[in-house]
Amino acid sequence: MKTHQDRIRYLISRLYEPGDINDFDVKLSTWSIYHNLCSIIPANAFDEFDVIDALEELKFEPQYEKKKEIITDEDGNTTVKEYDDLTYLWYLKKKIS
Repeated sequence: MKTHQDRIRYLISRLYEPGDINDFDVKLSTWSIYHNLCSIIPANAFDEFDVIDALEELKFEPQYEKKKEIITDEDGNTTVKEYDDLTYLWYLKKKIS
């Protein structure tokens, strides 16, 4: 009999493989992945920690992304300001069918 962990791994692994910050198709938070899975697996059957366990078993790693702000001055010149805020996301690459 399949467990919720088996189902989580299956659903993620059939569509995605680990990506990185420079090569990805989708970037999501743990909560977003959990929320998406709740449309298939009942929410009371698992939690975000189960999602993290499944992602790590599938060799996904959360990666750090710096927040950026694009500033445009009165003359139309733009500059990008980077902030060192702590933002970790899962970077997923779509499997080619």
